[in-house]
Amino acid sequence: MYSAGSYSTATNGNGSTTFHGSAYFYSDALLKGGAGAGVYNDRAINIGDTAPYLNQLWVRGTLDTSKGNVNIGTASQPMYGVHASHINNPSKNIYTDQEDNVVPTINPPNVAAYITCLNGGACPANVTVQSPGNVVSGSGTSSTTTICQKSGSAYSPAQVTNLAFGGTAFFIPTASNSSCASPPSGTNYMLTWDGAGNATFNTTNDGAPIEIPGIVTSSGNVTYSGVGTIVVENVNSASNAVNMGGQILSSTRASGTGTSNVLGCTSTAASSMPTSDIMGFIVAGSVTLSGNSTACAQENDAVMVVGRLGTSDTFTATNKVAVFGMVITTNLDTTQNPDFYQVPGLGNALPAPIQDLIGVLAGSSSPQPVEIKWWHELTPQE
Repeated sequence: MYSAGSYSTATNGNGSTTFHGSAYFYSDALLKGGAGAGVYNDRAINIGDTAPYLNQLWVRGTLDTSKGNVNIGTASQPMYGVHASHINNPSKNIYTDQEDNVVPTINPPNVAAYITCLNGGACPANVTVQSPGNVVSGSGTSSTTTICQKSGSAYSPAQVTNLAFGGTAFFIPTASNSSCASPPSGTNYMLTWDGAGNATFNTTNDGAPIEIPGIVTSSGNVTYSGVGTIVVENVNSASNAVNMGGQILSSTRASGTGTSNVLGCTSTAASSMPTSDIMGFIVAGSVTLSGNSTACAQENDAVMVVGRLGTSDTFTATNKVAVFGMVITTNLDTTQNPDFYQVPGLGNALPAPIQDLIGVLAGSSSPQPVEIKWWHELTPQE
């Protein structure tokens, strides 16, 4: 978990929060609550990690552990590193292999700048972003994109603003097949949808995003295979740029690990995410997931980068959701108690468009000054 923007430190409330893994806070972090609350080093962050894991805590402001009896790490599993500009009550229940006050400044991804660059506008110096795979020359001046709707055994082109995963089968063609003259095969398509809940990305084209001018919606579950990224431009500034009415599931659920069943559902097969399946969203606007009161209907296997700098765009849910993947958002609504699960190895498997956005166009005119995995090697001079 990372908080890359300032926020008001919580000073009231009777609850406590527990983190499992790494966390980064742009300003202060006040950890409070009874024994058991705090930050723990009990989750692997990369495939093949063995304890003690390389989880770390960064706080650019004050790390305050003076309320309650919270822990940072444990004696048997200390945090790999605790980095804070200032620690209030530093001797209390802090177990770490490293401790210093070196904390880099990171910026949240700038989705608006990414879309401008994607559509042929100004890009940061020395940065080239792959053009959308489904449009001829960017859609910055257009409010529609082409989909190929199925009728019998043939396909016909339709110009749409929004993308709806509903009851009609379609595929999204590459620019060279925008007339829909050829059925989806080889490299001439970006995504297929069978109208019955199944989407297939053309992983061959995963280096280029699919750009949708308007919004993306679903009326039920979306089960996908392959690797791809959908950029939701939201030209009409809808309140929900992505509104999914059911679960987003990889072809083999991420909650089934092969040795355990995280949500207690029927699948215990090895997950296909991120080994072969990743659905990424880059969203200029807010995202709403429907969620569910039943655990087995809460899963969402997706990577989402949500929001434009300086806006109130929010990731939220109408009921509880379990997110396996990654969420980067301007605002996070936790009213419906979402769960976020780490996916080991995800960082090495992210589609190129997501890497372009979070690694290069992260709210600045130049590449990020640090690589996340090397934060602990920074010195004050760096």
